[in-house]
Parts: sequence; C-alpha cells; structure tokens
Amino acid sequence: MGGRSGLRALAIVLLSVLSHCSDDRVPLGALCSSGTQCQTGLCLERASGDAVCVARCASDGDCPATEVCGRFDFRGRDDAGLPAGMESDVVRVCRAPLQPRCDGACPPGDRCVGEADRVCAPPCRDRVDCAGRECVSDGCGPGHCEPACDSLRDCPRFYLCDTAFLGTDGHGRCLPVASAVSDAGAPDAVCADAP
Repeated sequence: MGGRSGLRALAIVLLSVLSHCSDDRVPLGALCSSGTQCQTGLCLERASGDAVCVARCASDGDCPATEVCGRFDFRGRDDAGLPAGMESDVVRVCRAPLQPRCDGACPPGDRCVGEADRVCAPPCRDRVDCAGRECVSDGCGPGHCEPACDSLRDCPRFYLCDTAFLGTDGHGRCLPVASAVSDAGAPDAVCADAP
C-alpha cells in the first residue's frame, strides 16, 4: 500500500508543478528570431529586417486593413535555390503588402505602377530580374517588373492578382484588368528624349 500512496503523492506534486507553468512564448506582433519563440509558432521577417510573430489567416478580412493575407513559404532552399520541403510548410499569414504604395516616393529606380492605389515596382531588363514575372517596358528606358502579389490588396486598383502563375519567389503577379486603361506597356508620359 505504501507504494500506491507514494505514487499518488508524486502525481499530485507533478500536477501542482505543471499547473504553475507559464507560457513564456511571446504574443502576436512581438519581435522574434524563430517560430518557437511565438505563441502562434510563426515568425516572419519584415522588410525592415525585424522579425515578428504573425498569425495564420484565410482571407484579407482576417487581417488589419494595412496588411494582406499572403502566402509565406517556411520551406528551406536546396543548393539550386529551389524550395525543398513539404508543400504544407507554405502557409497564409497576415503581413505587409509585397510592394510599398506610391503615397510618397518610391525607392530610387522603382516606378509607380497603376492608376489608383499605385504600387512601386522595381526596374528590370528581363524576366530574370522579376523572379520570372514579365518585365514591362513603355519604350522610355528600362522597364518595370509586374508587381508581385498573393492578394488583391497587393495590387493597384483596376488590377487583379493572378496566383495561377507563381514566380520563382513563390508569389503571383498583378495584371491590369483588360477593360481598364493602365500603364502596363503604354507610356504615361512622352519620353524625355523624344523629339
């Protein structure tokens, strides 16, 4: 009988200790360096270089108005730079849009694309510069990459997000809606050096 009471006492002590354990993982939005530090299990590096704990989402409606529900690939890369791992390691999380809006100035060399809710697009010479998306030129110097997207919120107004095509970076592309006038391939100003 002494063995059972000793075992019972050990179980009570163990349950008491476990009930006082706390979750020392950090909450959503807190700085992190790995997913194991986050209550959500997901740590995403932002463009600023900081990494924060993020949450999974199913649609843009699950995210704050300034963010999108975008694709995030947690897989590693092989020696050729291609994704290596399970497709289940690709999840959707609330994150900032892939391109900054043209509310202010775009980074040097980038071009402001779209008619409304414009986004900054990097310069290019060919598709290689655009992670496999098209390099669009208006004939006035270097072209710009089709903006990358996972969500309609990543794109300028009057564009759609084509995720049937994924670039080498795992993101889709913003394409102008066919009936809308846009600057995709058409000059929005006369070239500076034109006669």
